[in-house]
Amino acid sequence: MKYFFTLFFSWFITVLPAQLNTDSMSRIIRILESERITNNSKDSFITAVGYPLVIKQGNTLFRADSVFINQKLGANYMEAFGKVYINESDSVITTARYLKYFSDKKIALLKNDVLIQSKNGSFSSSEVEYDLNSKLATYKNGAKIISKKSILTSKGGKYFSNTRDAFFNGNVVLKGPEYNVFTDSLYYNVNTEIANFVTYTKVVNNKKKQTIETTSGFYDMKKGLASFSERSIIKDSARTIIADKMDMDEKNKKLHLEGKASITDTAKKEYYAGNLIDIDSKNETYHIEGNGVYKNEKEGFVLTGNYLDGDGKSGRSLATGKPVAIIKQENDSIFIAADTLYSGKINNKTKIRTDSISKITFIDSIPPDSKTDSAKRYFEAFHHVRIFSDSVQAVCDSLYYSDVDSVFRLYQNPIVWNDKNQVTGDTMYLFTKNKKTERVEVFDRGFVINLVEPKFYNQIRGNRLTGYFTDGNLDSLYAKGSAEIIFYIQDEDKAFVGVDKSSADIIIAYFKNKEIYKIKWLNKYDAVTTPMKEVDHTSMRLRNFKLQLERRPKSKFELFF
Repeated sequence: MKYFFTLFFSWFITVLPAQLNTDSMSRIIRILESERITNNSKDSFITAVGYPLVIKQGNTLFRADSVFINQKLGANYMEAFGKVYINESDSVITTARYLKYFSDKKIALLKNDVLIQSKNGSFSSSEVEYDLNSKLATYKNGAKIISKKSILTSKGGKYFSNTRDAFFNGNVVLKGPEYNVFTDSLYYNVNTEIANFVTYTKVVNNKKKQTIETTSGFYDMKKGLASFSERSIIKDSARTIIADKMDMDEKNKKLHLEGKASITDTAKKEYYAGNLIDIDSKNETYHIEGNGVYKNEKEGFVLTGNYLDGDGKSGRSLATGKPVAIIKQENDSIFIAADTLYSGKINNKTKIRTDSISKITFIDSIPPDSKTDSAKRYFEAFHHVRIFSDSVQAVCDSLYYSDVDSVFRLYQNPIVWNDKNQVTGDTMYLFTKNKKTERVEVFDRGFVINLVEPKFYNQIRGNRLTGYFTDGNLDSLYAKGSAEIIFYIQDEDKAFVGVDKSSADIIIAYFKNKEIYKIKWLNKYDAVTTPMKEVDHTSMRLRNFKLQLERRPKSKFELFF
């Protein structure tokens, strides 16, 4: 497109102004050759006939079969007939079957097989009018403009030589080696090389196999800048981009989108959405604001938030402003919300280690172990962390997760709920396998509350807890170190018999139908059983008992608000 406009207007803008000077035609028009010249002084007109008929105006030569000059009509009036030929310093040649010129109005009209040729291309039309006052060239009955590599056709067009503005209208089609443009109206400025779109326009990039559909915008060909509005669409074999407003910087490979923007990358299986999106393809970074979404179908990972930042080279991404991350699983996806979410890729230069005392996870850079190591993703959440899945819900202050071991590490007083169970402690690890919860490890002040009936709670506490899951439900629980348990005893008919309160070095509780049904004690067993009639249920609590159901996420939807 840029190549076409530059070549065409470099010669078209000079043809008519130079050929039809604003000076008095009686002074500058000279008939050099003719078979016959008739000068009627009475009627003030001159006729010349015979080919070749040569007329000179400055440096411009005119040839025609016949010429009629009438000096009564305004200052001068001239008509040329037959094979009209105009040569502008041997650089631009114009031919037509008819030429009319009004010197008083300074308007020239070329008709019938109009053809303007130069070394850069050609312009053909049935009729062209030029107004020397406004410096406006106009055609209304269709034209074809051919450059070395491009062809433009339209029903009508206008060109202002003083401002170098051009306007094409009516079935505008520009075909070139790289771009094809289809529209009904197109504005272009020769000086700035800026094309403006004011109605539905479709731009097809033949090289990239890309289409742009817009109804409003501009393209700066000098700077490689473009801006589109009115809900534009960019589509190719790999990506679809949609937004109310688009700004592109082709040289720096940057893209800015506003208003319900989205990018769907089918090749990378990625999706971006938000009210504002900035993409830097050169540095492989992105920034999203306003209901932002980043989705990677290949990794089964979705990140949402009012502010998203990502780096494609390192695979890092940051989300703030009520962010939510979704780790997709077969039947039970995990939703994570926090004040700040951070994610990155672990490659063969990365090593994960966990401090045995603080239980804090560190990421160390090490030399590559293998060139074939595939990248894994790690995920961090900071402050007011909330987790929801159909089988497990949790809250904590901070979280770390890695694809390397598929472990969720929950820090600072985490709480995990599984059906009727609440698990608390200082630090907690949730181990997953094949995208299902496999076991939980609780470090320091571990406490499990199991709801039996309203105000009836089975309770287990210990310095360390280990729980095992089957099909998303707690199957067994190991309490180690100063372990204690309160257990509501039921008979075969589910009638309550009493409450057992006991302690041991190790206590193992087995679950069935989401309830404790069997207990084992190892070392230093001590127990007291109270008949059901004598139990004070409100005081039947282990030390540090605290039920916190009000903090439990009720659904995945509340995480988005």
